[in-house]
Amino acid sequence: MKRQYRLRRSAHFQRVRSSGNHYDGSSLTLNVAAARQRTTRCGIVVARRIGGAVVRNHIKRRIREVLRIHYLFLRSNFDIVFIARSRDLQTMPFSRLIELITQLLKRAGVWQIPENTPPLDSESRTKL
Repeated sequence: MKRQYRLRRSAHFQRVRSSGNHYDGSSLTLNVAAARQRTTRCGIVVARRIGGAVVRNHIKRRIREVLRIHYLFLRSNFDIVFIARSRDLQTMPFSRLIELITQLLKRAGVWQIPENTPPLDSESRTKL
């Protein structure tokens, strides 16, 4: 993810966690707060109790990749913090991780389908 789309300062993370709404998933928690900027920024937190640095970085990379692929589907003017709650995120199939993250984003009201995206018809689905 580009730097402008990431939360980087501790104060930003704390503001989202204290003033925003939270949504719990099976192994991931989502905190969402209205942003002070026009873009949507995302941050990822993985606690030390989840595992060592290699495990934590692997989980962050997987979540970051889902966000990179689906960033166009996020509504603007939000700050989002993902909190990993389980080591299962490291070994979870990528399709299940995508499903988990999109469900949380939809529950939070941050997910939207861009206006310029053409709908998929039956012919284009077979080509995918």
